[in-house]
This record gives sequence, structure tokens and C-alpha cells, in this order.
Amino acid sequence: MCPGGSDKALDYVLPLLQTVAAKDKNGNACVAKVGTGGCGHYVKMVHNGIEHGMMSAVAEAYNIMYQGLCMDLDDIGNTFEKWNKDGPLRGTFLISIGADICRTEDDQGNRVVESLEDKVVQDITGEEGTGIWSNEEAISHHIPAPTLNIAHDLRLASADRQQRVDSQKAFGGEFPHQKISLSGEDKKKFVKALEQAVYAACLASYIQGMNIIERADIMHGWHIDYTSVLQIWKAGCIIQADHISDMLKPILDKYQELKTINLLLQPKVMTEMRDALPSLREVVKTGVANDWVVPSLGASLEYVKYQTGTDLPTAFYEAELDFFGKHMFDKKGEKGTGAPTEGKHHFEWRPAKGSDSRL
Repeated sequence: MCPGGSDKALDYVLPLLQTVAAKDKNGNACVAKVGTGGCGHYVKMVHNGIEHGMMSAVAEAYNIMYQGLCMDLDDIGNTFEKWNKDGPLRGTFLISIGADICRTEDDQGNRVVESLEDKVVQDITGEEGTGIWSNEEAISHHIPAPTLNIAHDLRLASADRQQRVDSQKAFGGEFPHQKISLSGEDKKKFVKALEQAVYAACLASYIQGMNIIERADIMHGWHIDYTSVLQIWKAGCIIQADHISDMLKPILDKYQELKTINLLLQPKVMTEMRDALPSLREVVKTGVANDWVVPSLGASLEYVKYQTGTDLPTAFYEAELDFFGKHMFDKKGEKGTGAPTEGKHHFEWRPAKGSDSRL
């Protein structure tokens, strides 16, 4: 539960909400004062955007194991159970239910998950708008959120299955999922890398979502209590992730002392992301080579690359903008050019042609 509003109103309803709210492993209610105004609804909305990024990464991992590695459902279920028990995905709700999904049978003893069509329609049918709004907010507030964005793109493509069927015919066939044969230590190493890759995408989803919330908080003056937000996300919610929560707690407990809660600037968070990067790169590389569908994993890898990069392709982008539109640019080595402000320089890349007196 993510209540926002005046202290007077929240003090009135909190005793009831604390009674009915989910409890974390220490028995504390997962409800608290988020802040003023409508920030409670906003935090819940972004929670769902984070959820979509994480869910896509978990689904991509399932597909890699099921179609790419030819693992049976019991093996996949056991893998999810192991991930949920210990390691970076410890206590992650979406991982825990993944184990149950792999094992669930219908009345005839068939695995239910194998009968499901690849078709998520909630965004199209209007049953759910929070994923759309989260991405709209990211874009309008100029916050890079590629893991959340691409997860939504996948859902949109998924919804219109007929279009995919028709475009496959026009294309002349599909990209068949290539199977790779791994056994013994090689298989264990790759599955371990997959665990780290999923963790990196989940952590990237958290970072992107928190950055959206902070930007809106600054704009609206909601005075969001980020310690409370983390407490609310500890249990009874889809993005519950105990390892991430435990890592973020000492950081967000001191949020009032920070200039920004941007987790990209937190050494502990970025050390974990850096440590997971080789595994994420390996999984994405293998996925591309074998035509596996890995949008959220791939987008998370690119996110880390360009959010920590200082030699991006956008220097050439700037040149083209200035060439055709005199959009101005900064020069290398200048001081005070780090902020997102307009550059001071323009170059006449191609001299203007004079008028022809004969015309």
C-alpha cells in the first residue's frame, strides 16, 4: 500500500492500513507515509513500471532455459527455486512464482505453462495503464529508462499476435530459436551467468524507476520518504527483491543527507552492477548469436554502457544536428559543460550557396 496525502489524513488511516498490510520478515507492516499530494499513486505506478522490466527479464531467462538450453520444466523450476533461496535474486517474488509456474499441472497432468499463448494484452485492452504511464513519465522527465521501455515494447508486440503471424509470412519465416548443447560444468556456468544477467536487469529496473520517482518528487514538491518507499516494497508487492532491498536500505535510510538518490552514483550499487556485467554481456552475446529474444537483458546491458560512458556516439550526433540545424555544441576540454545545457559553438560545415544572379 502506497498512501500519500496530508499528515493529518494519513495519521487517521494508518492504524487500519498497518493492520491489513503485508508484513516483512521482521513483522513490520509494508505501508507508511510516502509523502504529500498524490505521490502514493505515483510511486505505485512506477512500481508497476519496474515490475514490467523485471518480469520481462525473468521471462527471457525462462525462454533461454526452455528453448535455448532445452531444460525440462522441473529443472527450470529447481533453478528458479535455487535463485530465490540464495544469491543476488534471493527473495525475489517473480523468481519464486516462476518455480511454481514451471511445476503446476492441470487436471490431465499437463504443465499449464506449456499451453499458454505468447500474448499479453492488458495494455491494449485497457486493463492496465500503469506501464504506459511510467514510460510516458520517464520520457517527459528526460529519464533514461530503457529496461522499462523495451519491456513495454515487447508487451505491445506480444498483444497483436495476428500481426506477428502475418509479418512472419511476409518476412518469409521466423527466426528459429537456436538450441545450444551444454552439460556438466559448462551448463552450470552459463545458468549462473544467466542468474547474474537477470539480476542486472532487475537492478537496472530499480535504478530507472527510482530516478523517475525522484524527478517527479522534485518537480511536484511531494517530499517523498524514500525509506518508506523501500519498506512498502519489502513484501506484498510484485517487485519484492530481498537482496536488492537489503542493499538499498542503508543508502535510503540516509536519503535526506544525499544530494540525489540516483543509485547510479552509489558505489555499492554500481559495484554489484559492474560485477554482474560480464555475465550479462555473455548472455546477451549468446542470445544474439542464437536468435533468442532478449530485449530487456540487452537494453540493460546498453544502459550500463552508456550511463557509465564518456565517449558516446552522440558526438557525431551533435555534428549532424549542428550541420543541418545550427543546434550548437560544446567542445572537448571546456569546463562547466557537464550539465544538460545548450552548447556555445556552431560551425559552418558547408558554406551557404550564393544566389544565382541569372535567376
